This record gives sequence, structure tokens and C-alpha cells, in this order.
Amino acid sequence: MTLMEKLESDLEGSIITAKAQASFREYILKEAKQAGVVYHFTILSNLPSILQSGKLKTSDNNTNGLKFLSLTRDFQLPDNPNSYFKNCDVRFVLDGDKISNNIRVLPFHDELYDDESEEVVFKSLKLSKYLKNIDVKIPKMSFIDTEKIIKLGKKYNIIINIVNKWLPAK
Repeated sequence: MTLMEKLESDLEGSIITAKAQASFREYILKEAKQAGVVYHFTILSNLPSILQSGKLKTSDNNTNGLKFLSLTRDFQLPDNPNSYFKNCDVRFVLDGDKISNNIRVLPFHDELYDDESEEVVFKSLKLSKYLKNIDVKIPKMSFIDTEKIIKLGKKYNIIINIVNKWLPAK
């Protein structure tokens, strides 16, 4: 008899063994919401203060005045034509599974930007808990000191990749 059959047959409310309860908890954990990787984009000048604070903080710099943090599954969002994020050159790669299992995530769409669909959280995210890595997009003919950016990541024990185009996170 499978665990699910055992649980379904337990209609009289009899006590399930501790072993079966543990197996059921494992089953529930495996069936948790699977969000995969999500991203948060920002500009390079924001990177030092974000790393120093250890958080991606909510912001009310939006059209509706609510304080939230925007997330997306679109790995190349700034490259979309007319994107609100077109000047963003920093991408935080986040563990969407951990986020969705610990914080309520809601879909969000701003009518001003029809090509963008986002998700939002109404709570700041601790980098130490949810961050996988950071990608910084630097044009090939740039005078930006990439070594300085990488050293900044090492200071906070965070992997920072220098990229010349957005690719899906692994």
C-alpha cells in the first residue's frame, strides 16, 4: 500500500504511524511550489549599498505607491524594447523556490509596460538566504573596472560574474 493510499484509507481518523507521518512530510515538501530561478535587476551604482545592507529592499518608486520588491523570470528583461529596466546592468539571481516557500509572491503587471510581467514580494530579501549569484553586464568597449566589482563581491563572500550579454542562470 502506498503512502497516499494509506492516508486516503485513514477515514476513521486512526493514528498514522510516526514513520508514515515523516514520509508524508517528505512528500509534502517535494510537492512544494516550484518557482525555479527568479531575477531582480538594478543599476550598477546601487550594487555597493545593496551588498553592504545584505538585503534587496522594498521600494515605493513605482506607479501605485506600494512598497514592494519586483522579481521576474525573464532573464534578459533589460534587453526588451521600451523596458523600464533598460538601464539596468546588474542582475541578482535568486532561488525562487526558497522565496515562494517562505514569502508570499504575487503576480504583478504594470499597464505602462505591456511587455513586462513581474512578480512582487512585500518584504525585503536577505541575500544570505536567497541569493545564488550576481551578474553584471559590462559592454565590451567599457572603461569600467571589472576587477573592482569582483573584489566587492569577494568582500561580501558573493559570486559576481561579469557578462557581456544576459543568459539564463544555471
